[in-house]
Amino acid sequence: MNSMYRVCSIHDTQTLVPHREHIRKLFLSCFGKSFDPALWAWAYCDNPCGPAYVHLAYAGEELVAHYAMIPLRYIGAGCRVVAALSMTTMVHPSHRKSGLFRDLAEATYQQGSADGVSAVVGFPNSNSIPGFRKRLNWKINEQLGIASLPVTSQTTSNIPTVESISAADFRTAFRSPTKAMTLDLSDPAILEWRLGKPGARYQLLRAPDTLFIVKPFGNTLDVVYHSRLDARDIEMLSDYASRHGFSALTVFKKIGEQSSQMTPYRFGFRIFRSKKLEFEPQLILSDVF
Repeated sequence: MNSMYRVCSIHDTQTLVPHREHIRKLFLSCFGKSFDPALWAWAYCDNPCGPAYVHLAYAGEELVAHYAMIPLRYIGAGCRVVAALSMTTMVHPSHRKSGLFRDLAEATYQQGSADGVSAVVGFPNSNSIPGFRKRLNWKINEQLGIASLPVTSQTTSNIPTVESISAADFRTAFRSPTKAMTLDLSDPAILEWRLGKPGARYQLLRAPDTLFIVKPFGNTLDVVYHSRLDARDIEMLSDYASRHGFSALTVFKKIGEQSSQMTPYRFGFRIFRSKKLEFEPQLILSDVF
């Protein structure tokens, strides 16, 4: 690390909170707006899986770089692991190309790995994908992207009904994936926390042999979680969305498929421990959706 920077390594909420105002100012410098304090507290202070891993770089009294990840419990393939979600990465415009992005990320990964964190996952956009792949050795899923699909009302009578259910019904019906890992939504604390994201209004849905979590966003219905998503499931959700006044679905789709508008975000991860781990791309793994 360049000696001109003072680095703070943080893994407890009490130590992190006094830096919040500096983080807010850096966020404003990088993105032109202030972060939502309720959303920040939800992600960094209220996470039932434990405190965030945060590395901060100061130049004098000014915070100029930030890298963080929050631990989450995942289930699948017959096991449970702790992996981390990569959060807002920031380097002040006047301090870019200084190696801070790579150095802070690697320090954060080392700290998490030493505590038993198995991997880090995230949703880099098209501008940051080269850096995550080249500098941080992330595996980026180039086959799938987050797409907006137009919805149509289904007129056939054999479309299965999609109904709303409670969180208790969801947990009862939840089954862990047999291959890839996903967020452990069978844990009441995790499900309650994830559904409690400030500013979001989630709906839990069920169709025959299929569970969904969706989130309205304007005239779009984000499919945040699905236990299965084939053409039939999209048809069911499209019918549900159309009947409830939505004009599009946000889902993971194969890149290049017709009738979809792709966003710049891709799913990626880096394994620290078990090289056999795979993660199923789901929007519920993101702090954005």
